[in-house]
Amino acid sequence: MARFRVIEFQAVRENLFTGESGRIPIRAYAVVAAPGLCVHRAIELDEYWRIAHIPSGFAISDVFYPTRDAALAAAESLAGLVDWTLPAEDLTAQPDWSSIAAEANRILADAGGPPAEAGP
Repeated sequence: MARFRVIEFQAVRENLFTGESGRIPIRAYAVVAAPGLCVHRAIELDEYWRIAHIPSGFAISDVFYPTRDAALAAAESLAGLVDWTLPAEDLTAQPDWSSIAAEANRILADAGGPPAEAGP
């Protein structure tokens, strides 16, 4: 069974200088084991990969991964943590969201992605 399927993803891109944000279409890979998540080349650093939440268009962490396989493995490890197909506002409204977010960050850090400092 395939680990992913190719999709056109509407990534949110924010300009740190102007505060403006918008969506840009990019090629991404929907993670079969974790519906609602995808991996894509980092917009900021083309040589790295990121994990994103498909419904919102936002990256789910500041961790960058050196390969698509590393990003896929990290995303797959988040599969049972929460229903990632929910809209972002429904995810963050859950009473235990802070513990879910902390666990997701721990899993992603343990998955071997480069630290956020590798980014811009």
